[in-house]
This record gives sequence, structure tokens and C-alpha cells, in this order.
Amino acid sequence: MERMDGGQPMTGVDVSRYQVEQPQGLPAQDHASWRKAATSAQMQLEYNRLRLTNLEMLERWGGKAWIAHTAVVRATERELLQEVTGLRAEREEVNKKRKLDQISCGNELRRLAYELDRYRFDNSEVEGAMGQIEAEVGRLRQMAADRGIDIAEVDPEYAAAVRAEAAAQT
Repeated sequence: MERMDGGQPMTGVDVSRYQVEQPQGLPAQDHASWRKAATSAQMQLEYNRLRLTNLEMLERWGGKAWIAHTAVVRATERELLQEVTGLRAEREEVNKKRKLDQISCGNELRRLAYELDRYRFDNSEVEGAMGQIEAEVGRLRQMAADRGIDIAEVDPEYAAAVRAEAAAQT
């Protein structure tokens, strides 16, 4: 992070630890320098031995391991494809059910809207007819009153209205 904060470019891999060099100059007389060089050489020999072993194993078993790996990958792919197919089928089933529910609800809403309109129309017709009937009843009451016919016995509503009118005048 310090390198990035400082804006310095990324350095390459330090390969100096993989090089085995004989001590030169003054360190050539020092026993510790020779021991460090010997340790580095032994480490490089071990790394090379491991690389050789890995290459031999790859040469001997690599083809078979690859074939076994591809078989596992294919089996996994088949299982995943089956799962995907099942999930897609479930999704389609849910979508179909939801669409059928929406269509059914839409039909029910249209039927109810039609029924509401019909009831409103019927109510307006009834209100209009009642207005006509009330006007006719009022006309007939007036005719009966003009002719001096007492309809209080046959029209209790008219009798109550007449009594209220008489009470208001007194």
C-alpha cells in the first residue's frame, strides 16, 4: 500500500534469492558467507528436485487425471443443467398460474363493474319512476281535496300531513 500511496511503479519479482553465487572479495574469506551460499545451493537443488518430481508425476498421471477431472466436470454440468431446467419449469409454472389468476380476477372485476353499472342504472330508473308516482299521488290528493273527498282513512301519510298542517295553523 505504501508503494501505491507513494505513486511508485510495481517492481518485478526478485529472483536474486534463486541464484547461487560464490562469495567474491572480502566475504570469500568468511565462513558464514560460504555457509549461506551452500544453504542457498541446497535449497535450489531441493526446489529443482521437487519440480522434476512434479513433472514426472504429470507425465505419468496427468492424462488420466485430466480425463477423470473432465468426467467430474461433465457430471457436474449435467446436474446443474438438470437443476436449471427444473427451476425454469417451476418458474414457468408460477408465471402461468399467476397469469391465470390475473385473467380470472380481471374477468371478475369486469363482471362486478358491469353489475355495478346495472344496479346504478336500475336505481336511477326506480328514482325517476318514484318521482313520477309521487307527482301523480300529489296530483290525485289535490284532486280529492278540490272535490272535498276525505282520503285520510285510505292514505295515512296524507292524514298525518293534514294534522301537522292544522297544528301549525293553531
